[in-house]
Amino acid sequence: MITAMAASSRDPNLAASHLQNALNRFQRWCIKWKIALNPENTQAVMYRHRRSRSDREMIIANTLEEWTNKAKYLRVILDRKLTLTEHVKQAVYKPKALRSQLSSVIGKKSKLCFKTKMRGANSIILPSLTDTKLSAFPFNQKPLSNFPQLFRHI
Repeated sequence: MITAMAASSRDPNLAASHLQNALNRFQRWCIKWKIALNPENTQAVMYRHRRSRSDREMIIANTLEEWTNKAKYLRVILDRKLTLTEHVKQAVYKPKALRSQLSSVIGKKSKLCFKTKMRGANSIILPSLTDTKLSAFPFNQKPLSNFPQLFRHI
């Protein structure tokens, strides 16, 4: 279950207080419907342009949750100023790392036939790219036919 909660106020301590109240109500609802919360997968981020943060820590399922600088939500990394720089770095780094790891297998000097190289790309590289990254590539209905175009764009 993916859930996001938000509270807003000019005062960071007041926003944290509102958020804690909402979390308490949500926890009571989860207990009523016998849903277990996993505090290990929980992140608390305060989105502000200024550097100040709330002194209060969030309490989730009797666990103290400290404020973090970034959170991953629906495969997007959101930092505390909502600049998406960390997400862009990861989006660029991941395909480049995959390409360098597989260059000996699917590179020009590889002795594998072209079909085998394309199968390797489809089974390893394409699933690792997210939908938002794939939308930038010029794919038709057949991703196998566009294998060379994929590596020109990475």
